[in-house]
Amino acid sequence: MACVRRVPTNTYEGIDRFEKAETAAQRENIIAEAVTKLKLHAIIEDEIFYPAIRQQVGKDLMNEADEEHHVARMLIAELDGTGRENDHRDAKFKVLAESVRHHIKEEENEVIPKAKELNIDFDALGQQLLDRKEELKEDGIPADAEHAMVAKARGRGDTPAAAARPEHQRRKVSTPARGVREEINKMAARSTHSHSSSSSGSKGKRKVHKVMKEHKQGKLKSSSGKKVKSRRQAVAVALSEARKSGAKILKKKSTS
Repeated sequence: MACVRRVPTNTYEGIDRFEKAETAAQRENIIAEAVTKLKLHAIIEDEIFYPAIRQQVGKDLMNEADEEHHVARMLIAELDGTGRENDHRDAKFKVLAESVRHHIKEEENEVIPKAKELNIDFDALGQQLLDRKEELKEDGIPADAEHAMVAKARGRGDTPAAAARPEHQRRKVSTPARGVREEINKMAARSTHSHSSSSSGSKGKRKVHKVMKEHKQGKLKSSSGKKVKSRRQAVAVALSEARKSGAKILKKKSTS
């Protein structure tokens, strides 16, 4: 259980530091750090911890936990898609922090006590969580359906509060990069329809992230052994590798 509780503790510390931060740069560093930890924690809980305890804890509590993860990922996706020019950014992170506080409190007071009644090896389960976290750190965090939803809205559907922003600020809301991110988002949306247990979709997304990471580091090579310099070529290689892993990625229709 220590592994499950460790991230909430770190998240609390980040939230406290955010509230005491004096500069925008400090707040941005804290947001980036907290968001990464929350992404990792949500994935390992959704993939490993929640399935292991769902039946014991009961669908009511677990369904609520699922929805809380969904709300948190929506806010995280909106934070990922905006910068300091968004005057709701700090407020958005504070709302995320309050949501996480509630989620942590409910897990510690209701979910974990019930889960501890299970006759399973929690040390082994904890090791699974840690191993998966290290894998995500190495291969990259895959896009999720919430990021796809926000990307599709392209800032127009940020939050109802967006209507309160001055017109010039609404125009400045950043839009996600095209190319590989769009393909990753499509994969995420399709994997959601086929349920998150789809191993081929998850493997495909990890493959895309791994290839693009190699390109960014200057290590990616083509099948002929030449170094890939063009981002367009890197995208093509990434999607090709994803298809080979079994991911279903639609090819773009050629236009005449």
